[in-house]
Amino acid sequence: MRFRNVFFIPCHGILAALCCILALSTATFLHAQAPAPPAAPAAPVNLIPNGGFENTATFQNYYDGVDALEQIHVPRSNGPVFIEGGDFGHIPFSSSPCFVDVNGDHLPDLVVASPLGYLYWFANIGKKEEPAFGDGHLIQTFVGTAARIDVADWNGDGKMDIIFGNIEGYVNLLLNTGSSGDPKWTTTSCKPRWFAPPPFLPGPQIGYDAPKVKIGTESITIGVYSAPIFQDWNKDGLPDLLVGEGSYSANSIHIWLNTGSRGNPSFKTETSLAFGEGREQLTPSVYDWNGDGIPDLLVGDRDGRVALYLGTADSIKDPKKISPIEFTQFITVDGRERLGSLISVYACDYNADGLPDLVYGTSSGTVMVALGSGKRDDVELSNSTPIKGKDVAKDFKQPATWDNSWLTSSIQYGSPYNGTAPLPAVESKEETPDLELKEGTHAFHLTWFEKFWGWTWCNQGNVAAFASLPNGYAEAYYNMSTTTMEFAMGEDYEFSLWRKGSDMRMSYSLSYVEYVENPKGPKAGPPGQTPHPHDDVISFSSSWGEYRKTWRLEGTKTREINTNGKTNSAWLHFTFYGKGEAWVDDVKLIKVIKR
Repeated sequence: MRFRNVFFIPCHGILAALCCILALSTATFLHAQAPAPPAAPAAPVNLIPNGGFENTATFQNYYDGVDALEQIHVPRSNGPVFIEGGDFGHIPFSSSPCFVDVNGDHLPDLVVASPLGYLYWFANIGKKEEPAFGDGHLIQTFVGTAARIDVADWNGDGKMDIIFGNIEGYVNLLLNTGSSGDPKWTTTSCKPRWFAPPPFLPGPQIGYDAPKVKIGTESITIGVYSAPIFQDWNKDGLPDLLVGEGSYSANSIHIWLNTGSRGNPSFKTETSLAFGEGREQLTPSVYDWNGDGIPDLLVGDRDGRVALYLGTADSIKDPKKISPIEFTQFITVDGRERLGSLISVYACDYNADGLPDLVYGTSSGTVMVALGSGKRDDVELSNSTPIKGKDVAKDFKQPATWDNSWLTSSIQYGSPYNGTAPLPAVESKEETPDLELKEGTHAFHLTWFEKFWGWTWCNQGNVAAFASLPNGYAEAYYNMSTTTMEFAMGEDYEFSLWRKGSDMRMSYSLSYVEYVENPKGPKAGPPGQTPHPHDDVISFSSSWGEYRKTWRLEGTKTREINTNGKTNSAWLHFTFYGKGEAWVDDVKLIKVIKR
């Protein structure tokens, strides 16, 4: 019998194969029974998010008054406004533009107030029929939250002055102390400037106020949110003071006739020139809109509309007495009645074609122009476009999840510090290949504003509160880690960072709030709040150096209370002092493992 595909293994071969299988099984079993090697210790967790500044966000730099699209674009801001049926809310205010020749070259220039309190002027480098603008000149002063301006010759000296109002409701002056070809509205850096009254700016107000317009010894005021203009309404050759009102509901345009002289204006009696009829946040402009030789009134409002009040001969027939004028219609631009919100308007002949045009600010911070067309007595506004400039201060990267308080929020409440802050940024290897870093590809870089703008620090900082800081160092910049950190109280934590720089100091505060239950029980009242700050001052040198310190983060321990546990309310604050530059990298807060 024949068998195909059958293989015979000798007996000694079978035995060898069984021995191999048994050996492999035994080895596998013994390996499974062996103790596992100790696990590698877990890497310590850094409780500070983005401590190496590797994650970035783009900061849109409007501090030259021009954005990356070459549009004139000033810093934005909100202001507290009463909202019907509710309480105060913060809503965005618009930029406030004027189109006036301020440098004596017979070309109208653009002067713009930011609702953040900054003031810019842009020289007209174009033609009378085709205005064009370069980079902005940042005027070294501060004009307050929700500033509205007019540019006019206040004292008859042939130079253009700035009349402004803001949240406080008064009418303030910045007189031109320069020449007709080189305007200057401050005598030294930051002087004069406006300071917010308490509670908007707590503490002593050190410095100089912009002078207020007065009747006798009393300052002219309309309550809150004043919008002044200085124009000859009654055609007697003397400019009069018109002020738009921003209080709630019953807003009006008020007028004070000039009873003084061209070189020394004075005022006596206030009259309501135009009633808002429920419209709020009124911003006036005077222009002969229909070409009949009589001044007319255009008024922007909170809802972004432009109301036209045509002037009448009867209203100004008695130059010593003014009668109110009536609302005529809303002006449309590109067929739209609403142009945004809280717009500030300036009527003019922008392109010198004999027809009225409208320049207006927006709550985004841009400045628009709508050109007139049609007949002189029946103008239509269209072709609304942003006014262009030259972008000098480019956008830059900032560390994500870190809050830049100086450049964003604090000035909304009247802080005078903004504008004298440095420029913070994140520098990367991609941008600067020979950059020396301590961690990753990015580092935090802070450079004093003066290197870019020529500003000199106004001595307003709370330097006395930091007795350990050397004299001559003023508060420059404030930065905070905004993401919550959680740690166990009663434990040790190591805080560290790398830094280098020149002419700078830095203080930091690692702080948290402990909530302590009312000793009489939760029903007796809310828990108490006990802050726990941990502070220190750090110096800088020309080369990288590491700072390292261990803090014990403790809670309250008494016979009745023991709050040592976990907290999720912790913040890290950096405050820089000086006028140089600073580099910071690899910021860490790590729990100390006790062995």
